[in-house]
Amino acid sequence: MLDLTTGATLNAATLSNGTTGNGTVTLGMLLSRDGRVTAFDNNSTNLVAGTSTNVVRTYRRLLPRGGLLSLQVGTPGRGQVNRPSLTIHAA
Repeated sequence: MLDLTTGATLNAATLSNGTTGNGTVTLGMLLSRDGRVTAFDNNSTNLVAGTSTNVVRTYRRLLPRGGLLSLQVGTPGRGQVNRPSLTIHAA
């Protein structure tokens, strides 16, 4: 992703310690209207402990440097989880 204010490039599949995911975004990435939250599917094996190959997870990340949260897990060898979506909830 590109920060239009600073010109910096951000890989959303990066842990807070700087480790970048070793997989790929499988179904694209969503960005909230205000630019603070992103959701994406990724098949990396190094973002969540105990992840095996052929497992696609849906992640949510708070931007710009917020935590990465695994939301949903696919079944090994069975392809994708549902495409991620973002919904605004009123407080």
